[in-house]
Amino acid sequence: MSYTYPEALAALEGIANDYLKLMRGKAHVPAYLVCDPAASTASVTWDATRVCVNMPVRTATSKMSQVEFEDWTAYLLHELGHPTHTDKASWIKAVQMGLSRLTNALEDVRMEKAVIASGIVPNAHAVLSRLVSRKIAEAKTDGWKPNARKEFGWTVCVLGRVANGYAIEPSDIAWIKGQIKPGSTVENVLRWTLPALTACTCTDDCVALAARIAAALAAPTGTDKPTGGEAGEAGEAGEAGEAGEAGEGEGEGEGEGEGEAGEGKGEAGEGEAGKGKGEGKERPTDAPKPSEQPSDNGQGKGKGKGKGGKGRGDGSSSNDELPVTNETQLKDRDLAPESKKLKRPEAMAEKAIIDILRDKRDMEAQPRTRRTSPPSAEAQGAILKDAAARASRQRALLARALRANETDDRETGRKSGRLDRSALSRAVAGSANVFERRETSEGFDTDVCILLDASGSMGGPNMSAALEMGLVIAQAAGSVGAPCTTEVFNSMGFSRAGGLASKQAPNPAEFGALVDSATGGTPLSEHMARAAMSQAKRAPHKRRVVFVVTDGDCDFGPATVKKMASYLETACGTIMAHVSIGNPLRGAFKAEVQVPYGASVADVGLEHFVKVLQAL
Repeated sequence: MSYTYPEALAALEGIANDYLKLMRGKAHVPAYLVCDPAASTASVTWDATRVCVNMPVRTATSKMSQVEFEDWTAYLLHELGHPTHTDKASWIKAVQMGLSRLTNALEDVRMEKAVIASGIVPNAHAVLSRLVSRKIAEAKTDGWKPNARKEFGWTVCVLGRVANGYAIEPSDIAWIKGQIKPGSTVENVLRWTLPALTACTCTDDCVALAARIAAALAAPTGTDKPTGGEAGEAGEAGEAGEAGEAGEGEGEGEGEGEGEAGEGKGEAGEGEAGKGKGEGKERPTDAPKPSEQPSDNGQGKGKGKGKGGKGRGDGSSSNDELPVTNETQLKDRDLAPESKKLKRPEAMAEKAIIDILRDKRDMEAQPRTRRTSPPSAEAQGAILKDAAARASRQRALLARALRANETDDRETGRKSGRLDRSALSRAVAGSANVFERRETSEGFDTDVCILLDASGSMGGPNMSAALEMGLVIAQAAGSVGAPCTTEVFNSMGFSRAGGLASKQAPNPAEFGALVDSATGGTPLSEHMARAAMSQAKRAPHKRRVVFVVTDGDCDFGPATVKKMASYLETACGTIMAHVSIGNPLRGAFKAEVQVPYGASVADVGLEHFVKVLQAL
């Protein structure tokens, strides 16, 4: 099973509200899923009145598989844990301090642990474990380096979940731990970060821990030293060799340490080993161990306690060990769905489509009711009827194109049914297979919807010409029993000439009553979606055609019209055909034609619609 992106968002919004009712009880507020054209990943914002989960924009026609939908449900659980367990004031403080990414990585671990511990969502542990496992696989494919300083946020948020007992593939855990090199900055900082993260009980604790981590990552290599004689820092191995740590030693004072490369070879390559000197000084016992320095022409200086012995290279690259001087250098691997890298104008157009399709108020709108028909309705109807009478040829062609293919199936040689006269000779000879079955199927499998622009610019002759076209199409459909719906629309709403999916011959007076209805704007994309989606629900197994007549651009812009037409054709299987009165075409529809000023709208438009139907 799969869902279009707008369908998935609508379903997820319902799930989000169900989650909040469980997680926040009577204190819950409405949840909304909002498409943000500027967002690269999902995020959540909240206040006392609402919770907004901001989703990246994807193309409206994109499909979401059942597996992906389940992943997004897990994303929701994760995001909704923040308004339930994250202190907003502390989070704002972290943003002001420039610690948003690191704090988020730590808070995600702490917050999810609280969600699971609450027991309100019974399968939270399994759902979140599955999601993290998938994200680990994606990160590995994307070139994740757990030992790089810039990846520290993602590394700690994964290992923090491992510490919380998530059901993650053991081989993945082993791979991560194997990537973290002994003595590297990441290994040193993780040594005290993970226990500290386990001890965090609130968002403010995570902010404080993030500040401490940021300082350690921004420090030059080697400033955080281990206690006693654990290690003293040594110089790097030549040009290509990696740095080696100082070995064991004791006593305070000056010391020398050789890199593991000795006289010629280091783990990462060949080169002359440098020597490092340093004075040992006492340091706090909780300080992390040092890591190697970036290359310095083979010379390394550091402060270590005691006389240095033989060091060892850890295989890291110098880029992995470069200090992170600000948070923007941290690689962002949020636990959230990502966008499809749409450009801003494309994202804006797709957002408009998604918002239209998800607006239940507009999609379920009802036609405006007219208490009484205007006095001129009969007279205007008579004029339209006379004009339509002159289009008898186009009406006949339309009726023929709307008619379904008749089938006449005849099966002979049966042992039951009607007697097959052509098999009488075999019957005389004693054969039992002398019967036949004949099935004749005739019907009408096309559902027609006519959308007529009734904006202010359509007033006068354009409105009359459009209604004349609508009347001819409705007459052609009625003559063959094909369901037909005729609607005029503008920014005030829409009205119908006749009934919904009517199979009856149209009443010209109902069309005449709409001649003076032109006013307001042209929300074409909105009414295309409403009409086509309604048509798809009521006639799912029929051939569905929507004829559109306008004289100007849609209020949402030509790009939105084009994307909406594409969505309706792709997702709903609707055939769209467009007639533009006067204005040039914009390429929004696969089947469109322009009626030049002075030409007969009915003649040109009807010929175009006939060709569209004949091509089906």
